[in-house]
Amino acid sequence: MLVNATGLPPSSFSGDVTLPVLVSFSLDLRASGQLALNFSEAVRYTASLQSTIMLQNRVTNPTVVLGLNSGEAATKTRLDEVTITLSSSHTNQLLTDPDIAETTSALYISMTPGGIYDYSNGQGQTIASLTQKATSLYRTCFDANTYNNASLGTCETCSPSCVGGCTGSRTIAGPGGCSQCSVIELDTNGDQVTCLPTGSQCPIDYYSDTSTSFVGLSSGGQLCRPCHETCATCNNGGENSCTSCQSAFIVNSFGSLSRCAMSCGSNVTDCFYCHIECNGCTGSTNRDCVSCKGLMRTNSQGQRVCAPSCNSNQYLSEKNGEFFCFDCHPQCSGCTGPANTQCSHCRNVNNTFTSGSFL
Repeated sequence: MLVNATGLPPSSFSGDVTLPVLVSFSLDLRASGQLALNFSEAVRYTASLQSTIMLQNRVTNPTVVLGLNSGEAATKTRLDEVTITLSSSHTNQLLTDPDIAETTSALYISMTPGGIYDYSNGQGQTIASLTQKATSLYRTCFDANTYNNASLGTCETCSPSCVGGCTGSRTIAGPGGCSQCSVIELDTNGDQVTCLPTGSQCPIDYYSDTSTSFVGLSSGGQLCRPCHETCATCNNGGENSCTSCQSAFIVNSFGSLSRCAMSCGSNVTDCFYCHIECNGCTGSTNRDCVSCKGLMRTNSQGQRVCAPSCNSNQYLSEKNGEFFCFDCHPQCSGCTGPANTQCSHCRNVNNTFTSGSFL
């Protein structure tokens, strides 16, 4: 219940004096020419609307100008939008004339007063004269491996990840992306993350699932599902399906890998960490890495091992089958060994080499 409610007299309100503004316009040439005009507020249009509109290829000094006519029907699709269906002759010219509507940069609308009015004031507030660039241009892309980039009005090539065409640039199977994909990467919830290029292998910490159907997956395609968080590689998603470990592992009584762990707790026996140079491992040495964080090198025993990446003022050297980074000589800026004769450059630019020593 309202108490002491006091209404305001009509004289307290002011009329709408804001002119409607053309915010954007788009042209769809894929079926019949549909010209959609979007305004800043609700508008009315008159029977003379079409005669106030011209399509042209430049802002100033246009070389191609198409004046609309009353036979091109106008309809209200929303209070703030008017759509005009272009004649077949105008549509054909826009499709075939290389000087207009090839891209949004070659399509402008010119409007003069008299066709669009403020909705609330009827004939009281008319849209001002303007010339404005197209916001969106939709064209038919005849190559199945292309899509219409409406913001530019061009046909763009689909992503290499797509199979059977696309509707946009997104690398997913679905609206705005690929029609289908042959390799789809999923997250831990089973939701789509991205499509991988056709012929790709699953990422190293994923496993391939070819037995499950999925919306957007092409015939014979594969889903890449993430391994358990403790796995570096796996053959399934469970914690007991690891074929190598992310950071730590527990061995059985025979010394073989039993299962992976995120870390070795104080109460866990027979638990070992991967070597510091490993990205995933099956054992604790730098010979047991799935891949290297730094470099792969062959040591003096002929073993392929992971070695560190040294900074710019260090050099890599082997010691007891392992590789380490050692500091260069203080007079060096970069080097290939420990001596001041093995500098890549001299730290002091006034120093030069002569007979194996500095001057």
